[in-house]
Amino acid sequence: MKMFITRKRKKRRFELVLISIIFFTCLFINFYNKKISPKIINISETKLEEITNMYVKNNIVPDYIDLETLVKIDKNKKEEIISLDIDTNYANQLMVETIKKIQGNIFNLEFKDEMLKKYKNNIYLEIPISLARDGAILSNLGPKIPIKISFYEHAFGNVAVELTDYGINNALLKVFLEVELEQKLYIPYKENKNKKVFRLLIASKIISGTVPGIYGAALSKNSEILGLNSTGSNN
Repeated sequence: MKMFITRKRKKRRFELVLISIIFFTCLFINFYNKKISPKIINISETKLEEITNMYVKNNIVPDYIDLETLVKIDKNKKEEIISLDIDTNYANQLMVETIKKIQGNIFNLEFKDEMLKKYKNNIYLEIPISLARDGAILSNLGPKIPIKISFYEHAFGNVAVELTDYGINNALLKVFLEVELEQKLYIPYKENKNKKVFRLLIASKIISGTVPGIYGAALSKNSEILGLNSTGSNN
């Protein structure tokens, strides 16, 4: 009988301990989602922006651009430029080349930042949980939260051409590459999407001809938007 009572007490203690663990775990998750998670997201987004600007978008302009192939310009008998057109296939080639350069930058990323880590081909930010506390003095101490980074899940891009009057009987041709990266941060209990958009001048040239005043002394044209996923294949 005594042994039966002892076993029953042990079972109750175990149940109480289990309930306490579940209760405090729920409290922590609730506290994390309300207090810690938003600050960790802000810190991670700032770090992701910094890394993208310093490394990922560095030197991604195509090595060579054939403007005559990319841009077709029509003029009338008065040497006025009346239309612009973009070779879609060639524009797509430039976009694919740019994405491959972005992929190369990610692959060759130098892990000089103490928060940036790599494990099994995945890239992580290790954010000290103390950074999420207001007025933390020893910000690098305490446990670290691993934040998995996807520098781009999908990429969208197009070529934009602008033509404006430049001096007498001349026009300035500018070609831009517009890229939008869909980035993700995989944070415990949630994931956070970010969009990074940048517009890069990839070529410019002075050409003969004028833009008629009817167009406001400027012409522009955008290629079709090309979408690629993280493997580099077209969407």
